[in-house]
Amino acid sequence: MLTRPHFEVQDILAHSFDGFRLNNQLDKDQYKAANDILRCRTAVLGGHSDSCACGYTRISYNSCRNRSCPKCGSLKREAWIEGRLCNILDVRHFHAVFTVPSAFNALALANKDVFYNLLFKVSTETVKALAADKSILGRCRG
Repeated sequence: MLTRPHFEVQDILAHSFDGFRLNNQLDKDQYKAANDILRCRTAVLGGHSDSCACGYTRISYNSCRNRSCPKCGSLKREAWIEGRLCNILDVRHFHAVFTVPSAFNALALANKDVFYNLLFKVSTETVKALAADKSILGRCRG
């Protein structure tokens, strides 16, 4: 039997979110996700009652359906991951992660489309340049 964790993300947000947002700037997506999680499966979103012939009744509150919500997004996320597994090639491969200095975070949040398009373009050019360099191609760090 699965047991409910002692604390959930919703509990932590309920305790700390107001203070956090006063001292930190959030974009509209972050703010919406946090508010959706705070309201998820509470009376704020409405609900319905489930009844049994024996007379037992239980109130079930509606979910927020936000993909960032740990209660709502986890099943969709797991299904998405499962669907991607069939696309993985059965070959040796390397996972590459491209990062940018944290000084660019505000710029990235303010101009997401432009920033990430440039990041992917530069990352692609970097991988192509490294792959074309015969002195690097085939070398393994490890």
